[in-house]
Amino acid sequence: MKSKSLKKNLIIFVISIILIPILFLLVLGIPEKEPKSLLLSLTSISILIAIVIVIISTIFLAYVDKIIIKPIYNLLDNFKKLSKGEYDLYIENDRVDEIGELLDNFNKMVASLKSYRERENKAKEEREELISSISHDLSTPLSVIQAHIDGISDGVADSEEKKDEYIRIINKKIKQLNNRIKQLKDYSSFGIYDKEINNIRAKESLDRIVDELNRSFTIEIENLFYKNDIKESTVIGLSDRMLEIILENLFSNSIKYRGENPLEIDIIAKENPDTVIVEFKDNGKGIEKSELDKIFNPLYTVDKARSTDKESMGLGLSIVKKILNNLGGNIGVRSEFGEYTVFFIEIPIACKIEMGVE
Repeated sequence: MKSKSLKKNLIIFVISIILIPILFLLVLGIPEKEPKSLLLSLTSISILIAIVIVIISTIFLAYVDKIIIKPIYNLLDNFKKLSKGEYDLYIENDRVDEIGELLDNFNKMVASLKSYRERENKAKEEREELISSISHDLSTPLSVIQAHIDGISDGVADSEEKKDEYIRIINKKIKQLNNRIKQLKDYSSFGIYDKEINNIRAKESLDRIVDELNRSFTIEIENLFYKNDIKESTVIGLSDRMLEIILENLFSNSIKYRGENPLEIDIIAKENPDTVIVEFKDNGKGIEKSELDKIFNPLYTVDKARSTDKESMGLGLSIVKKILNNLGGNIGVRSEFGEYTVFFIEIPIACKIEMGVE
């Protein structure tokens, strides 16, 4: 719809004020009579013209008040509310002129500010929760270390056997602390994405990394089924270390939540025209539906009573998601509680090559 011009409407009103009295005078005409009658006729005509001008001016002022003054005052009132932090604002508007465009832009601005404020508040809450969780997860092993050191210093550990036990616990908690600090370091380092990405051959790198991880976790994993249908020429845009971190965290997650039966892992890699897809399935304890949308949140851990790893901070899957999101990829999950969990990883294909990586 073509917008109406407010300026054009005002000009028409002004011209009307000038032309209507003139036309009125031309229609009535000036009677050719004696001076006294002429004077009376002119006086009557002037009075009529004045009345017409007053009527037109009143209509004009009422029009200006309705289409300009009231909307502007309404807009100013809403700006005052906005300046005080009120974001639930909306000005009803069905106009198609310049004032209507101004009101539309105001509504869009308020919606944008409200969305930004909501994201900011959510990010603030997440930061506060993150700091609180980090403080708790780091202070717990430190408290245990401090207590056992004090026990040795104060003579509570009064035998060599007890001292050895205290030292063993201290060493265990130091390793736990180092592991948690390493997880935090990984998480923060992938928060600032490394722009210098190394392109790697997907099939070759996956084969090697899966084999290495299988050897590393040979005690925990009873059976590993691995199938890789990715073409030799397919290249993905991330480093070997990033791919290793992704798979390492999935392996660790399966071991952490393995069930009573021997752990079995199935890994199937394939490709679409634009992406490499890796399906990672285990026969562990599974994840309840109520927790599926939370497992990628930083520091979130599924019920620790069901976990065999008490040292985890719950950063592994959030690190995986962060890496993949930065690549333009994605990770999804499907699980049946008590039966299985399967993760779906999508990594964009960078290019196809014949020989070597360019």
